[in-house]
Amino acid sequence: MDHKEDLIEELHKLREENQRLAHENQRILRQRDETTRVFRNLFDKTPHIAVQGYSRERKLIYWNLYCEELYGYSKEEVLDRTWEELFIPEPMRQAAAKKIDAWVAQGEVMPPIEVVRRHKDGSQVPVYSQHVLVHTPQGDKEIYCLDIDLRELKRSEDLLEKTLILAVTDPLTGLYNRGYYNQTIVNEMQRARRDGKVLVYAMLDLDYFKKYNDTYGHLKGDELLTRLATVLKNHLARAGDHVFRMGGEEFLVLYAIDDPTDVPLMMDNLLMAIEDMNIAHRKNQPYGRVTSSAGVYLYRPEENLSADDLYSRADQALYAAKARGRNCCVFFHDLSTV
Repeated sequence: MDHKEDLIEELHKLREENQRLAHENQRILRQRDETTRVFRNLFDKTPHIAVQGYSRERKLIYWNLYCEELYGYSKEEVLDRTWEELFIPEPMRQAAAKKIDAWVAQGEVMPPIEVVRRHKDGSQVPVYSQHVLVHTPQGDKEIYCLDIDLRELKRSEDLLEKTLILAVTDPLTGLYNRGYYNQTIVNEMQRARRDGKVLVYAMLDLDYFKKYNDTYGHLKGDELLTRLATVLKNHLARAGDHVFRMGGEEFLVLYAIDDPTDVPLMMDNLLMAIEDMNIAHRKNQPYGRVTSSAGVYLYRPEENLSADDLYSRADQALYAAKARGRNCCVFFHDLSTV
């Protein structure tokens, strides 16, 4: 009899323990659900971060509010669609799916990456994307993707780049401006000295440009300057070539060279290309069309000169070219006064 009572009491204790464990399990589940709710609520209110959740089969199970703003799809439109279907171009989907599967099955981690996604309307969305693998209480695996919105950053970078470009270029011609010349001339002189090269320093200006403006108007004058800039850029397109608009119709060409023997031919070809634009200029006689004059100084590594010295000598050579009838190039070293 005592043995039977002991068994009943033991059974009663087991039932109580089972009930306690059941209640504890319910409490843990409620707590887990509350934690999940809190975190999902937090994710929904997180600005600039799009959070998506996927099953181990890569099907979407979670889509926070910022995903809707960033990508344009509502939650209803994307649930049960796969990760690769949403974000990967079709030719790359199979390889991308294999990469996710390998991560889930073998732990081959997907590194964070800056990537461009596609919006619902087809536009590009730059994001910094990171994937996280989560083990569920049921022993399954889920994948969460956190995409940080980089659109504002990219806009700021683009604006900064445009601002920097505007700071060093002439707005009319797109050539470097005088401010950038002031920043770079000393460095270019030092580089030429260090490399043992000759620095070609050539000043050009359009012949009788003021008369051209007075005859054809300032709009035509601006058009002429932009066309001249195109000719200069086409003839001086190497990485080390610099072309500056110094102001008005005055331009400056700067480049380093090992052997200056070919410089006279290059300058002649450049002046000929300007004349070959065949733009009428009836006040520029005897030519009757737009021409340009040039003065050149060849700065050699052994010379101890300043940037102002180079400018002054090229300017003297340019003045001599004007005195000789324009539409020609004069080298400072050829002047009889040297």
